[in-house]
Amino acid sequence: MRKGNRVNRDKLIGRVSEETGLSKASAAKAVTAVFGAITSALKVGQTVRLAKFGMFVVTERTHRRGWNFEAGKPLDLPATKQARFRASQTLKARVSGGARKS
Repeated sequence: MRKGNRVNRDKLIGRVSEETGLSKASAAKAVTAVFGAITSALKVGQTVRLAKFGMFVVTERTHRRGWNFEAGKPLDLPATKQARFRASQTLKARVSGGARKS
């Protein structure tokens, strides 16, 4: 991936501002609020489902044994929770160039 192809937070705010006619400050508040709402829901274990876009879910990794390559000894890795995104079929079709209705 080339660096110029990335969309960071500031570019996203700029795009939201252009699409909606909001000022950049208002668009920044909206983007921050959306990310905050998604984060808050995931913290308490809720799934965030956005129609025709995808869903954010929390998955759990169990406690497991790893390997410390520097020390050459086994290592205990604690159980963790991870945020994951699963794209909808509509989003997958749009990204791949297909047109999916509905």
